[in-house]
Amino acid sequence: MDFSDLYGAMTTTAKVANSANTYHIVGLVLGIMTAVLAYFLFVKDTKKYPSKFVNWLRDFLNFNTNSIEALLKMLYMFVAVYFLVTTINYINIDFLMFLENLVLYQVLARVGFELAMVSVRILKETKEINKKMK
Repeated sequence: MDFSDLYGAMTTTAKVANSANTYHIVGLVLGIMTAVLAYFLFVKDTKKYPSKFVNWLRDFLNFNTNSIEALLKMLYMFVAVYFLVTTINYINIDFLMFLENLVLYQVLARVGFELAMVSVRILKETKEINKKMK
């Protein structure tokens, strides 16, 4: 019996498992650092800035516009960065798998968050219609 193929598959699986843990931790740390940095730079600060974009970003991060929409948008950014960083692990193992996972994870995350945003917007429109009818 030739066990070389089995051994090769086991070592490849071990490589993926060991390096995947590192990339998951790096993705998690980068996501947390981005969220904390954005909080202290924009959310906690209450002063007005001369730039309209910075004021909009502060209002957006403070959930002044619509809290659930803003939360979903920030969560989407975190998930996108996390998937990007964790997918980099596959470059060393199989480049085609890297490309597949890079595209697939980003598309699935986007579709999932789009569906959530559609439901939030339907709720928002329904509330506005109910206000007009009263």
